[in-house]
Amino acid sequence: MSDYSGNLDFSPTRQAKIASCEKLRDTVTGISALHKSLLDESLASSPTHRNSFSEIYRMSTQAMAMKKEEMVSELKTLPPMH
Repeated sequence: MSDYSGNLDFSPTRQAKIASCEKLRDTVTGISALHKSLLDESLASSPTHRNSFSEIYRMSTQAMAMKKEEMVSELKTLPPMH
């Protein structure tokens, strides 16, 4: 039997390694650009960060204050309980 181990070298060549690194770099660059684009778009469409925690907190606080005012005005219109 002949020894074929010399012909079974599957290690990537320098060119293949460079090509893989370039492809990875391009993919990472593309993902970064896409992320930046989506972030810019979301900031442009929502200058007050409409979905941020602080905005949700502010909106719920306003809603609670309005509900309190409604309840107080309703109580004022009820007849006295005697």
